[in-house]
Amino acid sequence: MRRSWVIALVITLVLVAAGGTGAALVLPGLRARPDPVAGQFLDAWARSDYAAMRQLVSLPPADFAEQYKRMATDLGVSRARFALGQVRTRGGTRATAPFTATLSLRGFGNWTYQGALELSKPGRFGRDWRVDWSPAAVHPDLAAGQRFQRERRWPGRGSVLAQDGSVLAGPQGGASGPASLTALVGSVDDVTAEDLKRLGAPYQGGDKAGRGGLERTFEQRLAGSPTREVQLVDADGARVKLLRRFGGRPGASVRTTVDTRMQAAAEGALGDAGGHEAALVALQPSTGAIRALVSLPAGGFPRATLGSYPPGSTFKVVTTAALLAKGLQPSEHVTCPKQVKLGGVTIQNFEQEQLGSIPFSVAFAKSCNTAFVQLATQRLSGADLAQAASRFGFGVGLAPGVTAATSHFPLPQSSPELAMSAFGQARVTASPLEMATVAATVQSGTWRAPKLVDDDALASLKTEQPAPRTLDPGVAGTLRTLMQQVVSSGTAAGAGLPAGVAGKTGTAELGSDPATHAWFIAFHDDLAVAVVVEKGGVGGEVAAPVAARFFKSLGA
Repeated sequence: MRRSWVIALVITLVLVAAGGTGAALVLPGLRARPDPVAGQFLDAWARSDYAAMRQLVSLPPADFAEQYKRMATDLGVSRARFALGQVRTRGGTRATAPFTATLSLRGFGNWTYQGALELSKPGRFGRDWRVDWSPAAVHPDLAAGQRFQRERRWPGRGSVLAQDGSVLAGPQGGASGPASLTALVGSVDDVTAEDLKRLGAPYQGGDKAGRGGLERTFEQRLAGSPTREVQLVDADGARVKLLRRFGGRPGASVRTTVDTRMQAAAEGALGDAGGHEAALVALQPSTGAIRALVSLPAGGFPRATLGSYPPGSTFKVVTTAALLAKGLQPSEHVTCPKQVKLGGVTIQNFEQEQLGSIPFSVAFAKSCNTAFVQLATQRLSGADLAQAASRFGFGVGLAPGVTAATSHFPLPQSSPELAMSAFGQARVTASPLEMATVAATVQSGTWRAPKLVDDDALASLKTEQPAPRTLDPGVAGTLRTLMQQVVSSGTAAGAGLPAGVAGKTGTAELGSDPATHAWFIAFHDDLAVAVVVEKGGVGGEVAAPVAARFFKSLGA
């Protein structure tokens, strides 16, 4: 009775002090709730204010702040968010405050778990609620002497496969098979700072990544993604409990379109190219699938896909397509003087050859520059020639599975430039890969984007592939006949090419440099090829014999 009387007296005095106005003045502890205390604790945790958290704890351990700091460090916490649930009180002196924690873990993602704070106040009429702290206040499964630990495990890496499924490069990287595959396939090595910037999460220092070639292009497909775990471990580091697993993704293999037999044949046909830098590309016209891709020197610059050269007279295939579309007939007579003058520019034939009045089919087979110069400037506009070039893939961004150069036919700005562009000079540039598609387009009648990997692997790049472009069937048929005559009676007649091969030679000039690039493009059945030998000389004498060796080694 005496205690109740004292409390009533205190309340009366407080009301008098408040002026009898009935103001909502609350004595500390009499109407306090645990909710604000729990909320303040979680808010302080979210901003890593461990001192503020400590003030809300009844009996904090000496290493209170260190435990939270260690958790943040061990888990790589970059951000913490907490949502307070419905607080439940028991007997007026104890309460449980459930919360949802969402921790952003660097390289892992968000980890969300349910926790709870236990709170109490001393006695029925105690003043303030406080957090009754234990390790379970951090996480319900955490006990004294334990700590959090992250663990990452990369899955087995996928392999780079040949068309037939044989392994070109296993999970450890490094090409097997023909030596020319080394640069094409690439390798696997420790990640660099540039890799980390490019790849982002979940990569980190100490991981492996593809270096060059297909290993780099398809890194994320080949590597998959690591399994990431949040664990509780004891003082010795032994795992006590798995708290969360972030599912990884197994590495997937990449199946290429490479035929190892053809790759070896291409490598053997090129040999050392007489000490010159060179390239050979072979692909399947009906599908665009690349069957062989060789760049010399092996392991160096991938000139087969990234080389950019004037295509020389191999481009006459494109010019002829434009002329045929304008009505030119193969039997029509044209003149082939040793030189032609246009706007102060003199254009001449190779070795000043002159053939007089000849059928166009002979001008094509003998690769008469001056005949093409006259025809192009008299019957074609720059736009006509540019449109024809686009049907053969010029100006189209290629994405075969490795980085590839775009070939260009800039719109000629003058009559002399139009004339020189007609036989693949001036500002016209092409890669060996592009010129292989030119031969393939003639063979099949349709230009198809080249591809080095199967459709499943291409789809993983999420890169839109160029649509096919079809030639007029009559134009394609005439081009096939004209290219057969190049081999039977024209500039490639002495190259030793097997029966059934059709092609076009090219000898590309390099400005004032007396050296010339030797070119040859060809097809036989469902296989097209392009050969370039940098500063190698004459196409019919240097590049065409390489193609002959290639086709013969395949039994053509």
